[in-house]
Amino acid sequence: MITLPQLPVGDMLVIAGDFVFMVWFLLIFPALVARRHALAKALTTWIVVFVVWIFISVVPYSDPRMSKALRLIPEPWNTYLFFGVGLLLWVAWFVRRQRRSAGRT
Repeated sequence: MITLPQLPVGDMLVIAGDFVFMVWFLLIFPALVARRHALAKALTTWIVVFVVWIFISVVPYSDPRMSKALRLIPEPWNTYLFFGVGLLLWVAWFVRRQRRSAGRT
């Protein structure tokens, strides 16, 4: 019989969240090429990944030997790009909202 190592639930959630944050751009950019509501879909995805980032930033690993070294984009650039893209999405959403409200008056 094969036995798997026992991991606390918190560590499993942090590992899953770490993976989601590692591939955030693979989640956001397909939403941008959607035909309908691309900006809203991308911004919603960014908000969900932001909540995941908050979780993995607050909840530490129970075992300090667990490494967060695997990154497609090395830190801190991954975080800088994530927040830069988020800022651009929010600015684009605000500008679009202003244009729509100006067109209605």
